[in-house]
Amino acid sequence: MEMNLLQQTMNRIEPLNEVVMENARERVGRPKSLGRLEDLAVQLAGIQGELYPEVKRKAIIVMAADHGVYEEGVSSNPQEVTYAQTTFIAKGLAGVGVLGKMAGAKIVAVDIGVKGIYPS
Repeated sequence: MEMNLLQQTMNRIEPLNEVVMENARERVGRPKSLGRLEDLAVQLAGIQGELYPEVKRKAIIVMAADHGVYEEGVSSNPQEVTYAQTTFIAKGLAGVGVLGKMAGAKIVAVDIGVKGIYPS
Protein backbone atom coordinates (compact mmCIF):
# COMPACT_ATOMS: atom_id res chain seq x y z
CA MET A 1 0.00 0.00 0.00
CA GLU A 2 1.37 3.43 -0.98
CA MET A 3 1.75 5.98 1.84
CA ASN A 4 0.31 9.42 1.37
CA LEU A 5 2.38 12.55 1.95
CA LEU A 6 0.95 13.09 5.44
CA GLN A 7 1.89 9.58 6.56
CA GLN A 8 5.37 9.92 5.04
CA THR A 9 5.87 13.20 6.87
CA MET A 10 4.63 11.77 10.17
CA ASN A 11 7.01 8.83 9.84
CA ARG A 12 9.95 11.26 9.61
CA ILE A 13 9.11 13.01 12.90
CA GLU A 14 11.51 12.10 15.68
CA PRO A 15 11.33 12.78 19.43
CA LEU A 16 12.76 16.04 20.73
CA ASN A 17 16.50 15.91 21.43
CA GLU A 18 16.50 16.41 25.22
CA VAL A 19 20.30 16.82 25.46
CA VAL A 20 20.30 19.64 22.91
CA MET A 21 17.29 21.21 24.64
CA GLU A 22 19.09 21.26 28.00
CA ASN A 23 22.12 22.88 26.37
CA ALA A 24 19.83 25.40 24.68
CA ARG A 25 18.18 26.23 28.03
CA GLU A 26 21.61 27.00 29.46
CA ARG A 27 22.52 29.07 26.40
CA VAL A 28 19.29 31.08 26.67
CA GLY A 29 19.98 31.68 30.37
CA ARG A 30 17.88 33.08 33.15
CA PRO A 31 15.78 35.02 34.02
CA LYS A 32 13.32 34.44 31.23
CA SER A 33 13.24 38.01 29.98
CA LEU A 34 11.70 37.07 26.62
CA GLY A 35 9.08 34.71 28.03
CA ARG A 36 7.52 32.24 25.59
CA LEU A 37 10.02 33.17 22.87
CA GLU A 38 12.80 31.49 24.87
CA ASP A 39 10.70 28.34 25.28
CA LEU A 40 10.13 28.24 21.53
CA ALA A 41 13.88 28.64 20.85
CA VAL A 42 14.63 25.68 23.15
CA GLN A 43 11.91 23.57 21.52
CA LEU A 44 13.18 24.42 18.02
CA ALA A 45 16.69 23.35 19.06
CA GLY A 46 15.21 20.05 20.28
CA ILE A 47 13.26 19.53 17.06
CA GLN A 48 16.28 20.15 14.82
CA GLY A 49 18.79 18.54 17.19
CA GLU A 50 21.01 21.61 16.84
CA LEU A 51 22.05 24.10 19.51
CA TYR A 52 21.83 26.85 16.89
CA PRO A 53 18.83 25.81 14.77
CA GLU A 54 18.33 27.32 11.34
CA VAL A 55 15.05 28.80 10.21
CA LYS A 56 15.07 29.63 6.52
CA ARG A 57 11.58 31.04 6.02
CA LYS A 58 10.29 33.24 8.83
CA ALA A 59 7.14 35.25 9.31
CA ILE A 60 5.69 37.29 12.14
CA ILE A 61 1.92 37.22 12.00
CA VAL A 62 0.14 39.98 13.90
CA MET A 63 -3.58 39.45 14.43
CA ALA A 64 -5.28 42.79 15.01
CA ALA A 65 -8.76 43.47 16.35
CA ASP A 66 -10.66 45.81 18.56
CA HIS A 67 -13.82 44.97 20.34
CA GLY A 68 -15.45 48.34 20.80
CA VAL A 69 -14.86 48.19 24.54
CA TYR A 70 -13.02 51.51 24.89
CA GLU A 71 -16.29 53.19 25.79
CA GLU A 72 -16.70 50.67 28.62
CA GLY A 73 -13.32 51.59 30.10
CA VAL A 74 -11.84 48.15 29.33
CA SER A 75 -9.26 49.33 26.79
CA SER A 76 -6.88 52.26 27.23
CA ASN A 77 -7.02 53.20 23.54
CA PRO A 78 -9.92 54.04 21.24
CA GLN A 79 -10.56 52.05 18.06
CA GLU A 80 -8.84 54.69 15.95
CA VAL A 81 -5.54 53.82 17.66
CA THR A 82 -5.95 50.13 16.82
CA TYR A 83 -6.65 51.09 13.21
CA ALA A 84 -3.55 53.31 13.04
CA GLN A 85 -1.33 50.68 14.70
CA THR A 86 -2.53 47.99 12.31
CA THR A 87 -1.87 50.26 9.33
CA PHE A 88 1.66 50.96 10.59
CA ILE A 89 2.31 47.23 11.11
CA ALA A 90 1.15 46.44 7.58
CA LYS A 91 3.46 49.15 6.16
CA GLY A 92 6.43 47.98 8.26
CA LEU A 93 6.48 51.19 10.32
CA ALA A 94 5.80 49.67 13.76
CA GLY A 95 8.31 48.23 16.22
CA VAL A 96 7.51 44.70 15.12
CA GLY A 97 8.77 45.67 11.66
CA VAL A 98 12.21 46.41 13.10
CA LEU A 99 12.28 43.01 14.80
CA GLY A 100 11.14 41.33 11.60
CA LYS A 101 13.76 43.09 9.51
CA MET A 102 16.52 42.08 11.94
CA ALA A 103 15.34 38.47 11.85
CA GLY A 104 14.77 38.43 8.10
CA ALA A 105 11.10 37.69 8.68
CA LYS A 106 8.10 38.69 6.63
CA ILE A 107 5.54 40.73 8.59
CA VAL A 108 1.91 39.84 8.01
CA ALA A 109 -0.81 41.99 9.56
CA VAL A 110 -4.16 40.22 9.67
CA ASP A 111 -7.27 42.27 10.28
CA ILE A 112 -9.61 40.09 12.29
CA GLY A 113 -11.91 42.87 13.41
CA VAL A 114 -10.45 46.37 13.21
CA LYS A 115 -12.90 49.20 12.69
CA GLY A 116 -11.95 51.10 9.54
CA ILE A 117 -11.28 50.63 5.86
CA TYR A 118 -7.68 50.37 4.76
CA PRO A 119 -6.45 52.34 1.77
CA SER A 120 -5.65 50.19 -1.28
